[in-house]
Amino acid sequence: MENRKTILETNNGSYELSKDHDETLSSFVIAPIISGGDPIGTVILFNKDESVKMSQMEVKMSETAAGFLGKQMEQ
Repeated sequence: MENRKTILETNNGSYELSKDHDETLSSFVIAPIISGGDPIGTVILFNKDESVKMSQMEVKMSETAAGFLGKQMEQ
């Protein structure tokens, strides 16, 4: 979030989604929500199905949602 870059990860692995709660994910996308030039949160899409990998379509969807939310917070 601090780097203001969207992350696409397609490696299977165990990730800590919340405190003391690990999940095995096949892929995920994290896009920062920027409002007033500051990062205020993220949009996260994750997938548990190992036969499906996220691609640039999911990256664009998360970036679009993050852009919309950032503009709404500015108003």
